[in-house]
Amino acid sequence: MNGYEFEEYAAGYLKRNGYSKVTVTKASRDFGVDLIAKKHRTTYAVQCKLYQGKVGNSAVQEAVAGKSYYDCDEAIVITNSVSIPVPLPLPKPMMSFSLTAPS
Repeated sequence: MNGYEFEEYAAGYLKRNGYSKVTVTKASRDFGVDLIAKKHRTTYAVQCKLYQGKVGNSAVQEAVAGKSYYDCDEAIVITNSVSIPVPLPLPKPMMSFSLTAPS
């Protein structure tokens, strides 16, 4: 699985879990956001990371920056790996979760 396939996989996961209007952003110049999704009245900027190692604060920074660019309410980082706690001053706790990517 490559990064683009992981984005599609994550989009499917969100759709199956109650998110609507899930769209994949363009491949380049996406400002750190790979997916846009809505759930209830909240719009989410989603950063997808298919990594072998730990996902660090750059993924969080990209998601937060992209959240503003796309005028979203919240940011999410989705990874197949392990995310590490990021000591950044964020206005609200940010969602982050891992998916097991199919081979």
